[in-house]
Amino acid sequence: MDGTGGYGAAISPLSPHRLQQTAMVAQLLPPVVSIILPQNADTEKLKRTGVAFSDIKNTLASLAGKAVLFVDTCHSGNVMGTRRGVADINAVVNELASTEKGTFSQHQLSFCQSSLHKSSIFGGHDMKRIILAVILACMTATTLHAGQSVIAEGEGYACMGDDKSRKVTESAATADAKRNAAESAVTLIKSETHVKDAMLEKDLLSAYTKAQVRVVQEMIKEWYKDQGLGDCYRVKLKVEVVPDGKAMVGLSKRDRDELESDPAAPLSVRIWTDRKEYGASEKMRVYLKGNKPFYGKVVYKQADGSVVQLLPNPYRKQHYFNGGVVYELPSGEDRFDMEVTAPFGSETLTLYASTAPTGNLDVRPSGPVFSVTNHAADVPLATRGIKLTRKGEGMGQAAAEFAEAGVTVATKAGH
Repeated sequence: MDGTGGYGAAISPLSPHRLQQTAMVAQLLPPVVSIILPQNADTEKLKRTGVAFSDIKNTLASLAGKAVLFVDTCHSGNVMGTRRGVADINAVVNELASTEKGTFSQHQLSFCQSSLHKSSIFGGHDMKRIILAVILACMTATTLHAGQSVIAEGEGYACMGDDKSRKVTESAATADAKRNAAESAVTLIKSETHVKDAMLEKDLLSAYTKAQVRVVQEMIKEWYKDQGLGDCYRVKLKVEVVPDGKAMVGLSKRDRDELESDPAAPLSVRIWTDRKEYGASEKMRVYLKGNKPFYGKVVYKQADGSVVQLLPNPYRKQHYFNGGVVYELPSGEDRFDMEVTAPFGSETLTLYASTAPTGNLDVRPSGPVFSVTNHAADVPLATRGIKLTRKGEGMGQAAAEFAEAGVTVATKAGH
């Protein structure tokens, strides 16, 4: 792209007409607002012809994991308003290549914000480093899902009236449904949590009050006529209510250890192996435990990318587990040994658990286990497809606690 078109393209030198437009934009926008303008932007219709950078930030911030934004602004660069032409390659590469550890990972946004149009800013070697860092970040970052959460249903309604478009009405109904589901989650946590430490219980409730809401399933979406209000929209959602990550990370190790073993706390599960690294022909043993009774699935992603469901399996149909008990795989009715064979590499075992039966995966028998036909990236969402039921009076919507835990092991050819 050249300097005469494209998103954020600069016009150099500025014509009097462009200078006038720039002055108009300065008058229209408060200093704290940034809008990316395409070549054909209309300063009289900024909302329709421009893109507020806050919208981009908010969208990226709603994504789990590390988000990288490349903005093609040709000669203009400086999309974040910092000094033009200064690019700290080491900072960019380090940020992209780093990964956060812990049950809850915070969103990180990296903005490659200087103009890439001139080779004097980023040389070929630097660009290769950035591309390598992006690939590395994608390969090493785990799929980020909450260690603890609540799956809840919520209904929302909104009517058009005289001042709303259909799109605005649908958005209002969706926001209402999410809000109702989040309130159900808080109600569930309040009713099910009775830890001895009053301050810890307060911190937990605060984390759920500030929760993020992710849509798992759109169950109902429909327009209908209301005699008094006209065209109205109804939506019913199944969502995952994820407690505030910062609040959960802020809990002390003692608090976290207490929650992992206290049956009066929200559902928490663990899965681990007898070792972190295995050589060819060595046998792996897997263990799992929850702080309270739960329904669960154990899924194994192998080095070649294939995914199998270890439990329940064709011979051991167990999917309900008592709290405080350590369960072992393989054992009992299992008809397999987990002997390490090629291909070797990094492998992951994940335990999906809930106080209600977890959602079903698409599986087919593969000897003593089930082969999962879902795409690996779709497995976490599928397990959250829980069939919810109300537990009694006072529960406005159906809800269930959910927990996920995983362990990564390395397999190699030698011992």
